Amino acid sequence: MAPSADDKKKVGRPADIEEPQRIYMMAGYARYKHLQETDAPKKDVTELVDEHLYSFLAHWGFEDPLRTAPDRRDSLNDDAEEEAAAAAAAAAAKSVAGKAGTAVRQAKQAEKRGQVALPADAEKQAKIDATVTKVRQYIGRLWQSEWRDEKSGANKSSTDMPKLLKALARKPTHKQAYLVWARSHPRPELENEVDRRQAAFAAAGEAVPKRGATWNIVATDMYKNLDGEEKERIRKEVAQAYEDDMEGLAARMAAEAESPEDAVQFMVDIRPFLGDLTQYIANRSSGYAILLLAGPKDTVIMSEGVCDAPDEERVLFSRIAGDEIATVVDRLTLAAGARNAKKWNDTTGNAAPGTQASNDDSAAGQQDATTSSDSPTPRATISTTPVGGCDTTSPASVAVTEDEQDNSMRANAGGLDESADIIQLAAQVQSIHVHEPSTAPSPPASTMSTNPTGDLGERVDGGTTIARSAFAFDVLRDIETEEATKEGYMVAFVAANKAASTKPWFVETFTGNFLKTVPEKLAGKVDVGLACRVALAYLELENSGANEYALTMKNDGAVDNLPLPRYMADLGKRAGGMRWHKRQAEGSARTAAAVDRDVNTTLPRQWALLQPAVRRDEAGRLRIPADNSMSWGSALAPGFNGVRLLIVTLFQWGFNMGDTAERAEWERLAADVARVLEILSEQVKTSAGSLTRPGQGPADSTVATAQTGATSKGTTQHQGSAPSHAVVAGVGTHTTQAGKKAKVVPQRERSTRDRVAPSKLRDAM
Repeated sequence: MAPSADDKKKVGRPADIEEPQRIYMMAGYARYKHLQETDAPKKDVTELVDEHLYSFLAHWGFEDPLRTAPDRRDSLNDDAEEEAAAAAAAAAAKSVAGKAGTAVRQAKQAEKRGQVALPADAEKQAKIDATVTKVRQYIGRLWQSEWRDEKSGANKSSTDMPKLLKALARKPTHKQAYLVWARSHPRPELENEVDRRQAAFAAAGEAVPKRGATWNIVATDMYKNLDGEEKERIRKEVAQAYEDDMEGLAARMAAEAESPEDAVQFMVDIRPFLGDLTQYIANRSSGYAILLLAGPKDTVIMSEGVCDAPDEERVLFSRIAGDEIATVVDRLTLAAGARNAKKWNDTTGNAAPGTQASNDDSAAGQQDATTSSDSPTPRATISTTPVGGCDTTSPASVAVTEDEQDNSMRANAGGLDESADIIQLAAQVQSIHVHEPSTAPSPPASTMSTNPTGDLGERVDGGTTIARSAFAFDVLRDIETEEATKEGYMVAFVAANKAASTKPWFVETFTGNFLKTVPEKLAGKVDVGLACRVALAYLELENSGANEYALTMKNDGAVDNLPLPRYMADLGKRAGGMRWHKRQAEGSARTAAAVDRDVNTTLPRQWALLQPAVRRDEAGRLRIPADNSMSWGSALAPGFNGVRLLIVTLFQWGFNMGDTAERAEWERLAADVARVLEILSEQVKTSAGSLTRPGQGPADSTVATAQTGATSKGTTQHQGSAPSHAVVAGVGTHTTQAGKKAKVVPQRERSTRDRVAPSKLRDAM
């Protein structure tokens, strides 16, 4: 007699859980279903999962409880005495799990402090804690899957989307055994051997390799010399870590969102897939494809694609109708915020300003109640800027996370890592400028982090990461620059740098040399014309004779009460010469010389906080241009610890530019910085007249104060504000009564020896 289908051994990996264990878990599903049907608070669901978790562990033990059958009954007993014993066992299991969790946290803290000695049972406690996390995840996934299947009923899709997404997602990889061994505990003997080998190279007069390379070689050698039992233990640990990663992937793809943070994490996980999907659909459908996904915490992801056409550049639709898309995104964000506020029983944290959490159906069709009803509809800025050199979509994959939250139901119990951060959609690619009413408040600003995915003009993995802009008005509309040349910049730079070099700290820090290389270092990454203008506006302020004051960074949105970005805060502590530094690597701790990973959001935010309050709206975004009537006090003064810190950080960000969306924000910030610095220099001249710096005569006091290698076209006067003066090569512009722009020569004397004629500078450009 042929064996039945049930008797045949299934091909492939064994089941994650045995049938008796699954049946035991499902004993608590009825209560879970009731909580879901009654929209019970999230904490009630969590308490139920934990209650069943400890009961399960008490029944099946801590040693591979999902697969190993214990030496006890596999069914529940209704006897009161047995129930009491089961409750006591569950309490004991809870105590064991809690002790393990505490031990693991203490071990991690000790390791961070560099303590070598760990408790004898540290490994055992870590294993127990991992088992608790694994079982908790499985219970949640099992109940959620059952609940989802019941809700879908006859309308269930013929496509197994969780299975499809899991197949398409980036799979975890096996960790290298020698790295797992070397990093499992502090290994002073390894570090000492690395030091010895490095010193031996130096003593022999040979080229000393990077420490990391030597460390890898030493760790590999030590691992090879381990005994067979230790190697086998490490191999099992590697295999278990891989299995846990795969199960975590399945949990993220198959389960419903367990929290707003978990939903955001899922959006990050599918971002590459969505980018490829929209481009494929656009090509296959011979048209355009746009996918907008709005989630909790003002999180929005947009992916785009456009089909190929002979002899035609690919132009994304967001570059053609950016304002219309931004309007849709705003409405979509309001609707998603209201719906999530209701879903998670949170009437304060997720709904956008002016919306009510209980009215999610109407949110999509109404404007923010705090926005003026007669405010003009944002008008479209149509641009057909081609996607230069881009062989696929450059979708604006965007979103934001505010705080890292522990999520015990997730594979990574430590919360969202930096690579999972996504940011709010407020500004699209470079050519899109959303003209918002200056009186309309914006959604609250968040502490944001981005994950740059590619350089400008190159393929990005599934999307471009962009942040909610710190500007609620179109900065670039009023400040335009022509393409700068190295020669034109150097003509203006040489004289300006010569004047600034009278300051000892300026020479000692090689600030002049640093600024000299700006066009070369930022070429192809940002608008070099704007970069040159910022550099020369900064030099003009340093040469203005204004008093030097330290820049006081603001603590708004700070981490551990430290102002952001940290690179800018640490810059004043560096006594050596200025160099070009790299950006903090994704997923790694920031070193003192590394530019913050989230500099694209923290630096614009810091700049906004340093501005006069009249410029900021309720959300802290800059809503109006700077003008000569405003006062900055000593907030942006020249000096070693003055505005130099911000300028250098701005250029370091440009040097480490991530993608087109970051470039757009960088250019908005650079344009505003240049405008403000030029205004500050004009204010110094107006208030103090012709200034004389120590050690110089009157004839030399105004050397090279306003020359720029990137010419600027005139500014537009804003209603209710004084016209700003864009100083270009010693020539500013102002608006006459007839509405025409006229050149204005700054009223100060120049040294014939150091004068640079505007016409000569423009010719050099």
